[in-house]
Amino acid sequence: MPKSPKTRTRVRSQKIGLWNMVRDVLVTSLNKGQFPLAMVGMIFIVMLVKMPGEDVSKLANKLLDELYGYTLPGYVLAAAALFGWALHTRWQRQRWTKEMDRITDERNQLQQRVLGQPMESSDR
Repeated sequence: MPKSPKTRTRVRSQKIGLWNMVRDVLVTSLNKGQFPLAMVGMIFIVMLVKMPGEDVSKLANKLLDELYGYTLPGYVLAAAALFGWALHTRWQRQRWTKEMDRITDERNQLQQRVLGQPMESSDR
């Protein structure tokens, strides 16, 4: 006898707006330790949006002049070093997490061998 189809509950998608996105980005940056960098970026974006159009073009011209004066490449190299540091930190965090998981698994296997019975995990 065929089974009756199960009724599915619809998942209602909520409308995501700009402020929800900003909140999610800031919360994620807090969790990953990148909140100061996110705040500097947000302040820079707000400053650009609030500037009159003529001032934005003056800023762009000033940045191009600084590029020819060889001061901007220093800032670009500093930003690249900061970006590299962030990537290295992420890589170290992932590596550390994998090592902790490996050590935890080894400890659990040793406990099970010594006690002779399966152990229940407290975090799963």
